[in-house]
Formats: sequence, structure tokens, C-alpha cells
Amino acid sequence: MTNKNKDFSKSWPKIVAKAWIDEAYKKKLLENPKKILKEEGIEIPTDLNIRVIEDTPNTQTLVIPPATQSASAEKIENRLAAITLP
Repeated sequence: MTNKNKDFSKSWPKIVAKAWIDEAYKKKLLENPKKILKEEGIEIPTDLNIRVIEDTPNTQTLVIPPATQSASAEKIENRLAAITLP
């Protein structure tokens, strides 16, 4: 983990807590997350898009991460075959 990731890991819970108690801050975070993150001392590369989504008690967000460049269909199928679900 890089220092920037460590900084984010420390800062993000504080940003979330601030958004929970300050509706105006939350609105800004949802509308322009890069700007708010920068104001909080978190630098985001200019070519990286950031999206902040607010879950609700009745809605949860599941994120599909990008596949690695080395993830061929065959490798993925082999990994899936190795997974046993209850």
C-alpha cells in the first residue's frame, strides 16, 4: 500500500462522518468528489474518474472491479471452478 492509499484509508472515514452530519458537505461530495477529496488533502490523478454513491437503508451498491490485464477467460473460468460455495 502506498502512502497515498494510507492517507486515503485514514481520511475517508472522517469524510463519511462529516457527510453524515452536514448535508451541504454531502451534496458537494456527491456532485464533485475530486474537489472535496483535494480539499481534504487527498490528491486524485487527473485521468482518474471518481464517483461517490450514497447507499440507503433499502439500497446497497455492489462494485465489480476491473479485471486484471492477465485475466483471460480461461483463467477466470479455472478460478471460478476452484471456488466452492456452500
